[in-house]
Amino acid sequence: MKRREKTKANVLDRIIITLLPIILGIAGGISIKFVFGKYINIIPEDGLDLVKTVFDVWGILLGFIFTAVSILLTIGENSFVNALVETNHMQNIIYSYVMAGLLLLVAIVFALVLMFVKIWNCAILYVFIGTNIAIIVSIAICVFFLFGIILNMNN
Repeated sequence: MKRREKTKANVLDRIIITLLPIILGIAGGISIKFVFGKYINIIPEDGLDLVKTVFDVWGILLGFIFTAVSILLTIGENSFVNALVETNHMQNIIYSYVMAGLLLLVAIVFALVLMFVKIWNCAILYVFIGTNIAIIVSIAICVFFLFGIILNMNN
């Protein structure tokens, strides 16, 4: 199969897919610290319980992401899929799912370290909040692409 050249739009899409969740996660964590910081107080045991709960959710999401990528890689040929492949959109869609999976994997490692070391303080809380914001944005990008595929399947 002939390799298609990436356009500037494809490169810009990948930059946005990669950096937008990270930038919004950092900005969200910092803004929550300065806006709500004086109202937030989670004691270490509660914080680690929160990490354990979210750890399970992250693991489930990572499984869904891997499943979605596997399904996308095995989609049969039709005119819509061929158009996605021809315009490099399919590669960007798969890239968004892979980036979401990598972000979830990093978050899971972060949570594992927190659970084993058993440390919790305000700085870790804001990193944790920023990580959750980044994951939500990354999953939202994936859902946006998924709905785009679903809504355009009959066109």
